[in-house]
Amino acid sequence: MRRIGTLFEAIWVFFLFVGCTLVFYYGILWVSEEYNNYHRYDEPKGRAVKVVHLENYNSIDSS
Repeated sequence: MRRIGTLFEAIWVFFLFVGCTLVFYYGILWVSEEYNNYHRYDEPKGRAVKVVHLENYNSIDSS
């Protein structure tokens, strides 16, 4: 009878491991898909302020 209980526990641990692995895998897929759909170069919405000002600098002296 003890062997059947041990076998049942081993099967239970196996299914628990597989279940947790599947949840983790699909969670990573969901996070990856959300990140890929994030468009960080879109025009800002709302009252956004431009914080970068590019100037034309000449690195070589033309004297």
